[in-house]
Amino acid sequence: MADVTLATLWQRVSEKVGEYISFTTSSAGSTDYKTAVSTELMEYDDGTIKGYLYASTSTGAEERRIENNLSPSGTILVYRPFSAQNSSGISMEVFPYSKINMTRYINDAIRNSYPYLAKEVHDTELIGNNVLVNSSFEKWTATTNPDYWTKSTATVSEETTIKLFGASSMKLGTAAGSCYLSSDDWPVLRQFEDSTVSWYCWVNTAAASNARIGVYYILQDGTTTDTEYSDYHTGGGEFELLSLEDFAIPDELAEIRFICATATTDAAYFDNAHCMGSVVDYLLPDTLDSVIAVYQCNDCDEFVIDDWLRLDWELVDKAGTKYIRIYDASAEKRLELVGYAPYTALSASTSTVDLSPDWQRAIVAGSVASLLKSNASLISSQSIGEVLKLADAYSNEFESLKIINSKNIQPYQLRKWS
Repeated sequence: MADVTLATLWQRVSEKVGEYISFTTSSAGSTDYKTAVSTELMEYDDGTIKGYLYASTSTGAEERRIENNLSPSGTILVYRPFSAQNSSGISMEVFPYSKINMTRYINDAIRNSYPYLAKEVHDTELIGNNVLVNSSFEKWTATTNPDYWTKSTATVSEETTIKLFGASSMKLGTAAGSCYLSSDDWPVLRQFEDSTVSWYCWVNTAAASNARIGVYYILQDGTTTDTEYSDYHTGGGEFELLSLEDFAIPDELAEIRFICATATTDAAYFDNAHCMGSVVDYLLPDTLDSVIAVYQCNDCDEFVIDDWLRLDWELVDKAGTKYIRIYDASAEKRLELVGYAPYTALSASTSTVDLSPDWQRAIVAGSVASLLKSNASLISSQSIGEVLKLADAYSNEFESLKIINSKNIQPYQLRKWS
């Protein structure tokens, strides 16, 4: 397998359905911004280049429909002016179809290849018997707070650089405040009624007496409340494990909150929070779509994975939300979920996807099939029937190559959601 850019797939799709030309301008275009000039285009007869012109530098990667091309001078004339004059030495390309449309069909082909084509995932977000949901702060449907957590006063954002585990941590900054997980949003926390709570979170902040964690509860009478905090992080810009241990929660609990808090405007980063309780249904991490194995590994605060123990598990769908039910997981042991997920949609020209040469051929075939079907009525050089017949041929090639080149698992091998 090898990383292939979206730009490379544009080129290969273009070569299947028409002309692809890459060239460099040899002199400046006209001052009305409507031409590009290259001696490399002199070999193309007048009027033979039809498609979109793409300028990669001074005109900001703009696409323009070609009105005509003039062979003697190597000039391309476009209907609508570029936003600036094309200077000499610009790398440019000609495509038969818009890159926006080609991108859509390429992504459709990649998506429709799943699970024959999928990325393998090893996720270590979950901790055994940890009742805190999204405790590694990986899920961010909104940009203002992690899923299931609620911000209060603080400015909260996802942090992808200063983190301990997984892809992200939670950043609190620019204002003193907190972000908390409430039993109102995650009812599993109600199990702590009439018990003691101990919870832990890795925290990083440069300022002393700024970041800490806490627990708050309110009883059913609506007036009895209590809040207790851990010691502050000592500062210094390194991750420290903060803890609040043996905090007593009375009977008749109405709500309990687990709090990440800052006391100043200095930024703080929270990651890998955990509190042990009784739980078997864990929210499935976003990184995974299908699971094939679950392992119990090292202690939750270690950075290596060893001493694997394979665990029994099943997938559960509750009203459209995916959970993984894991049996007999030991408390405070990190869990490794092995599975697959679809590739992320490509967007920028430099976006990459891991494809072997055979899979590149498959994705191109699927993209071309969709492109021909959607543009059959616009192609005048052939009848619609001939174009659709060719599209069907590419579609059949795509379906065959998916099965032949499957690098992972067949659909029938995936466990069903119960």
